[in-house]
Amino acid sequence: MLILFYRSLVLFGLLFWLGVTGAYADVSPDSTTEKEEESQTTTTEDGTRVEFVPVELPEEEQVEEGTKPKLKADDPGAPAVQYKGPFLEGDLASVGATGLIPWENRFGFVFGLERIGEIFYASISPEFNITRPVADIPFSLSLGLPVRTQLLDSRADRGWNDLGRLRKKDWDEISDYARILRYLRWGGKEKSFYLNIDQFTPGTIGHGTILKRYNPSLNLNTRRVAAQFDAFSDFGGMESYVNDVTAPNILGALVFIKPLSFLNRESFVLRSFSIGFTWVADLDAPLRNQLDDFDVDNDGRRFNEIQVDQETFQPVYAASKVYAYGLDVEFKVMDRRSLDWKVYFDYSVLETGVPIDAPGSTDTANIPTKATRASGFTWGSLFRSNLG
Repeated sequence: MLILFYRSLVLFGLLFWLGVTGAYADVSPDSTTEKEEESQTTTTEDGTRVEFVPVELPEEEQVEEGTKPKLKADDPGAPAVQYKGPFLEGDLASVGATGLIPWENRFGFVFGLERIGEIFYASISPEFNITRPVADIPFSLSLGLPVRTQLLDSRADRGWNDLGRLRKKDWDEISDYARILRYLRWGGKEKSFYLNIDQFTPGTIGHGTILKRYNPSLNLNTRRVAAQFDAFSDFGGMESYVNDVTAPNILGALVFIKPLSFLNRESFVLRSFSIGFTWVADLDAPLRNQLDDFDVDNDGRRFNEIQVDQETFQPVYAASKVYAYGLDVEFKVMDRRSLDWKVYFDYSVLETGVPIDAPGSTDTANIPTKATRASGFTWGSLFRSNLG
């Protein structure tokens, strides 16, 4: 283990040295290549990288009689000028999303047919979406009012008896009222400012070693609205996450500093080198599932199946707390529009309690536990390429 650790440190240091050497070579006037002279990249205050392509302007030409003057870029009828958009940061897709993100600006209704347990429901949701810049920062807001009405209960003694009845379980928790806010996004991931409050997309902190693409809204009876808030600069920043704005039980944060930016902000290697600390907690982690000793679901089976709450359809369990924390280091080996290459190194620790009672015990009350800790290293690279 120590040999692997030392080898990782040596490789990490070698890559960093190569990146620093390349960064100083880029800014050296003697090493400027013909390709680098063709374009330049700069970073705006909000963290967006913009590429400027210099254009050689021809000397003014005299317009001969009977000929038409050349059109400028902003003249009517001039050919279109190709625009290169900003380099995209963060995840390119919302992997694990549990809802559809509609058009940017619209008002409409969403209809559907759903089945929960033995009951079929007709669902309707009036929705309103708007997207526009606020304080020169991209802003998007979506509101909705989802309603389910019962159609058919497939159990023989129920049938169509409750046709048209509203599903009360959709509005019996505080978190249910928060889902009127479908999503609110302001800013962008890995930009200078980012606020995301929504009930669809999963959350990630840092490199995703501890918390990656976590989605708290997999339970159809409890729709949770999560929140993420990030702030970035050339000298440091932070990321934060809570899985429920009304009653969070999973929360985490990352705080990092870029110490070499104080020496040289022009070098992308020095500017990108960061050291951070990550902390994530699960305050309601399952420690042991409760068996269905009293046959609460009336299926005739006991002692060999997990008890499921008949209101929320979630397993009944004894809860515990789990904490994870660690140190993160990263820097960029390459920072160009065509290729962005980031190298990172994480050391993470996981702490919780494990039961120490008799093997095979099914008791879920007053479970004796013993504190335990595990740790590990993660080393990897992140690549991003823009081909357009």
